[in-house]
Amino acid sequence: RVCLNFAMPAAPCPISGCTLSADTAGEVLWLVGGWNGLGPVGRCFAYLVRARIWKEVGKISARCGHAAAAIDGKLYVFGGWNGQSALDDCQRISSDTLAWEKLSTRKLPPGRSGHSATRLRQRMMIFGGWNSEGHRN
Repeated sequence: RVCLNFAMPAAPCPISGCTLSADTAGEVLWLVGGWNGLGPVGRCFAYLVRARIWKEVGKISARCGHAAAAIDGKLYVFGGWNGQSALDDCQRISSDTLAWEKLSTRKLPPGRSGHSATRLRQRMMIFGGWNSEGHRN
């Protein structure tokens, strides 16, 4: 059994519906999006484990209820809710450049919110969620 226990300063934005993902290769924790009580937000923060600091690293289009997975030094974010509809986009940020990049939607599943994601080998696996057509699998 492995347990990570270290003192970490408070996250910069106490909101719900965000994602927190660990990139063990880059030793970064990614905190993305969420709901601030008024609507979805697009802020993104990186917790730099070695430096023990939070750093705002740019914005993604506002969303909550999205899913994210860290793969090989990059964080992939899919879907979510923008306050009007379920999103069907996938964006990624690299721990090297700290710049967001929108990926091709050619082979993506239908948009959704409230879904789960994880890394399996070098792919992001998405499951569940919902959109205007109902629940997704």
